[in-house]
Amino acid sequence: MSLFIFSSIFLSICSLFFALFLFILGKTFIHRLWAMFNLSIFVWGFCLFFIGHSSTEGAAIFWWRLAHLGGLFIAIFFYHTIYALCNIKKKEILIFAYGQALFFLIVNFLSNLFINSTNIIWSSVFYIKANFCYTLSLVFWLFFIALGHYELIRAYISASAIDRNKMGYLLFGFFVGFFGGLFYFFPMYGINIFPIGNFTIPIYCVISTYAILRYQLLDIRLAISRIAILILVYLFLLGLPLWIGIKILGVGVWLIPTGICLVLATACPFIFMFLQRKAEDRLLQEERRVNQLITKASYGMTTIHNLPRLMNLITDVLNKVLKAEKVSIYLKKEGTDQYALKFPQAIEDSVVVDGSDSIVEELKRKSFPLQYEEIKSKAEAHNNHNGFQGIQSAMDKIAGSIIVPILMDNHLLGFIALGDRNAKESYSEDLINALAVLGNQAALAMENCKFWEQEAKRMEELGVEERRVSLDHVASSMAHEIDNPMTVINLQVEEMQLIFENPRLSLPEDLRSKLMHAFDFVLEASKRVSGMIAAIKEYSKQTKGDVGKFRIVDLYDVESGYSKLIGHAFKKEVNYTKEIANDLPYLLGDKIQLEEVLMNFATNALHSVRFTEEKKIHFKMFKKDENWVRMEYSDTGYGIAPNLLEDIFLAHVTTKGSVEGTGLGLYRVRKIVDLHKGKVWAESQGKGQGSRMVVELPIFKGNVQEYLEKEKIEDDGLKKMF
Repeated sequence: MSLFIFSSIFLSICSLFFALFLFILGKTFIHRLWAMFNLSIFVWGFCLFFIGHSSTEGAAIFWWRLAHLGGLFIAIFFYHTIYALCNIKKKEILIFAYGQALFFLIVNFLSNLFINSTNIIWSSVFYIKANFCYTLSLVFWLFFIALGHYELIRAYISASAIDRNKMGYLLFGFFVGFFGGLFYFFPMYGINIFPIGNFTIPIYCVISTYAILRYQLLDIRLAISRIAILILVYLFLLGLPLWIGIKILGVGVWLIPTGICLVLATACPFIFMFLQRKAEDRLLQEERRVNQLITKASYGMTTIHNLPRLMNLITDVLNKVLKAEKVSIYLKKEGTDQYALKFPQAIEDSVVVDGSDSIVEELKRKSFPLQYEEIKSKAEAHNNHNGFQGIQSAMDKIAGSIIVPILMDNHLLGFIALGDRNAKESYSEDLINALAVLGNQAALAMENCKFWEQEAKRMEELGVEERRVSLDHVASSMAHEIDNPMTVINLQVEEMQLIFENPRLSLPEDLRSKLMHAFDFVLEASKRVSGMIAAIKEYSKQTKGDVGKFRIVDLYDVESGYSKLIGHAFKKEVNYTKEIANDLPYLLGDKIQLEEVLMNFATNALHSVRFTEEKKIHFKMFKKDENWVRMEYSDTGYGIAPNLLEDIFLAHVTTKGSVEGTGLGLYRVRKIVDLHKGKVWAESQGKGQGSRMVVELPIFKGNVQEYLEKEKIEDDGLKKMF
């Protein structure tokens, strides 16, 4: 075997190996282009092998024509690879490149203008002579090789360090390969230099393979095992018969159809894979679209910070994309080990799944969607082994064909029950995998929702507290500014009283009496204003009730201070009554905060009765028993819906319009009552039936007098410090 024949078969095997490597495991368009580039080199080297075996000029010319089926496109696929790799936007050059290659390929097969004669070199090889048409094609070929290297060098200069390192390997590999490839053209012009490209191009393959291995573009171990098996099969099934034929029949014309068969046999797997992929794309187009939409929605869920919106998104996606007959989301009930239907809105007879049920254990164990048909077959086969019949029974109750777990760190937050799909479409394996991803992302999104809800509540509470403190300062300042002129008014009125009471001032008695009555009225009104100012000042004081020490509180003082603050708001059209017991005990707490509780109840009641015919508000405070004192604040207003009774004291829950309240007043009430270790709840027969707010506070059990004396000593000591 001559060096030319050996090097040609070496070139074809190396390039075929790399082409198959990329065809089988390539994941991107660039991988496909690179595979076509190497396949073109394989066709070139494979035909050179038969050219070396050709005994007549006619046979050699046939193989030379066939060789250019790959040779003409080597430069084009090389440039197209660089075009895609460097993201070049010059489609007209790419179109021209393929156009000129096709033109010369047609000329090659349909005329003698491209290849028409050969020279015998190295004793036995029929090497073609380059004519004008061939030289013109060679100029274009070299142009696109040079252009590709130019674009790669430009990208290399501007690339990041990692991409530059990878491009450096490719640039060096291409340069070595094409430098050797230039030597193919010297014998065409009478310069009998051996085409060392048969050895340098395989070096390029090794360098490129190293680049792929180094940067893990593909699974190299899996690829090598598949390619090695494929080459061994081809060598045995195709190479062995060819070798036996040459040994028995020699080198003759029969090699031409045999070579064609070898080429077609090599191409058949690729044609099969291409047609199979196209057929699958067409048949599974809708299924893949559904998978993509579900996957896209899954990874987009983490941007939602509101749990109801998240659940609505999941149900909408599954309803519209999957076209499932039923989509139900079961979530774990707070403080329990049960899972109840939450979305869509639960109905009274909805199924509740206990945490100890076998379906919950199976979802935790498998961490993957459960299929009804699979569970049913296992239940029948195992005779209820591992509780499959229990799982089947649970899936029957919740009408689920597929149950998707919502898991976070092996904690089952809930699950999604999907009914049959419309038109009885099945749940494919890929679709179930996509649903598994959706369940995992739903768990992460739910945790995000909880975090953001807690953070928003914390920030809201912080903002409300800062705003309350700010308003307290403003109120205290305004009260001080109002109190000063009221003091002046009192002094002036008292001075005028002294003047008009003087008997030396001659006035009719009836006029004197009227003036004195007017002065008394002004003084009374002034005292009322001063009382309100004093209450505002006290209410505006910074309190340490949230974090500091409580004091003895007289409930009569609480009611008096609250009445001074809010009494003016009870107009004539509102029938406000109060019932205060005579035996009210002392509490340990904060007077200002307790006034705030009653203030909130009063403002809510006044708002509630605005548009009702019967405007009644009743406040009652009495000793319930030896342990508790009770306050009841009732009205005949618009009432509270039954589903809000348990939630009315949560943040942002309100019965007012969206622009009338923030839902933070009763939330603040609950916090104050909790600090006083008391209880608070709401009662109502429903909308339009009025409501009643009830507070129970623990009675102080110690010795009141001793406690007051102790407080006085502490206060005196504090005053001495300052």
